[in-house]
Amino acid sequence: MKRSVGQWKELFDGNTLGLFQTQKNKKGECDFVLSTHSKYEYFTEQEFMELVDACKQAMDKLFRPKGACYQ
Repeated sequence: MKRSVGQWKELFDGNTLGLFQTQKNKKGECDFVLSTHSKYEYFTEQEFMELVDACKQAMDKLFRPKGACYQ
């Protein structure tokens, strides 16, 4: 479901990447688009949710507090 970039809803605009949501089609489906280095990676809603969960889990593992931080 590739549509005109101008019709995409911008969800995030960072220094090195962007995140967009395409318009919904007749079935009510849309894609999520990760843009970086002039490349576009398209994700279905299910794939995008899995990517979000993967990023959250990675952040939890990478930046886990050391020791007892709530004492």
